[in-house]
Amino acid sequence: MSASSPPSAEYALAHIVAQRLFRAGEEPYADDREQYLVLENGEIIEFGRPLRDHRMFPVKSRGKTDSLANDLAEFAAVHGCHDWRFWSVCRPARKTSIEDLEADYRDFNTLLNLVFTDLRQRLGFEYLVCGIHLRFDRTVGLFDLHAHFVCRVPTANLRKVHERFLTEFSRVDLPDEAVRSPQAVARYMRQTFDLTEAVEWPEEALLAAWRLGGKRFHYTRTAGTFADWRAAQRTPADPHHLAQTRDRRQKRAGTRYKGTGWEYQDRHLVTRDWRFGDKVIRGSLYRRARPPAGGPPPRYSSAVPATTQTPPSASPPPRPATLSSPPAAPSKKLASGWRKKAFSAIRRTYIRLKATISRLFHRRE
Repeated sequence: MSASSPPSAEYALAHIVAQRLFRAGEEPYADDREQYLVLENGEIIEFGRPLRDHRMFPVKSRGKTDSLANDLAEFAAVHGCHDWRFWSVCRPARKTSIEDLEADYRDFNTLLNLVFTDLRQRLGFEYLVCGIHLRFDRTVGLFDLHAHFVCRVPTANLRKVHERFLTEFSRVDLPDEAVRSPQAVARYMRQTFDLTEAVEWPEEALLAAWRLGGKRFHYTRTAGTFADWRAAQRTPADPHHLAQTRDRRQKRAGTRYKGTGWEYQDRHLVTRDWRFGDKVIRGSLYRRARPPAGGPPPRYSSAVPATTQTPPSASPPPRPATLSSPPAAPSKKLASGWRKKAFSAIRRTYIRLKATISRLFHRRE
């Protein structure tokens, strides 16, 4: 089997940022055990430790990004997007210092809501999607808070809407061109953080953005007819199915083994199709076993023969002898039963060998 690098540059950047956060005392990982993928063609892809669900890691929120992009494209195909505008506004007056990031973010979000509400009530303005981005200006050491949004504006009120945005915000970008690719616009608005820049941020700025991203802010939100349309497209959840799922989870939690000395081989998590660019390959995801206390980690895996259907190149090493607690001595009754089973197995093997040798001699005669 051949080993390869992570499947995307975005994934590699996310792990570099996670390593910096971990060294700084944060916890960007969801588990302390590494994961790897075994493809059906025999290739092994190392994933490392799984990352937490966080805005700074777009690879963890790709499903939500795809859902928003596909929904906006479908909504545009049904209702048209010839009157949509893609505009941007920046936080007024000044950029944001590292220590004031959370307070300035709250103020900027509040101002956006007030302006949007006033324009909707007076001038028929309607925003469909809005996303707030955080960028860091390394030249002055300050954050740049700005928002991108897709909106509809009546042609008769376009000038008045322009004037209101120019009055409330210090920097604006209000082009008159209609949106040409709703899906691309939605994907861009979901990029709250830019990993290609965040990987080089100073530690103080990186920690401030990480802590802000962990709070339950609506960095990307929908509104208006688009939000109503998305809600109407959702299939209501079945209460009976939800109750069954909840019961199964409770039973698993109640019977789950909580010891630390049993997992000596890698654990199979899921087998499904994986997409790499334009290719779709079936593979199995595994989690490495936690090393036993006081001993080296095992260097073999149960994934190899199970996935490739070929015998392993070498027999696995014996089970580690070091345990978290010494095993109890077996009783005389158990030892006696074990001896009887061993003698029975030896006797059956001897009878089979004797019969095979006898048949071979008869054939030669």
